[in-house]
Amino acid sequence: MARFDNNENVGPTGNANALSNSQLITGRGVCSKYLVKERPLYTLNGLHAEVIFHLLNLLLFL
Repeated sequence: MARFDNNENVGPTGNANALSNSQLITGRGVCSKYLVKERPLYTLNGLHAEVIFHLLNLLLFL
């Protein structure tokens, strides 16, 4: 989950619910991991797209 997502299912309330559900499942003996990402994933995707764009341009003009 992304910590700073602002959505009724994911924001602080959604994150608290996910943690509660994870602990409940773990208490039943089922493996469950609760992870919080500090940064949104899309920032990296944008960077990757920019790098790929520049590499493709470089390859086209070699």
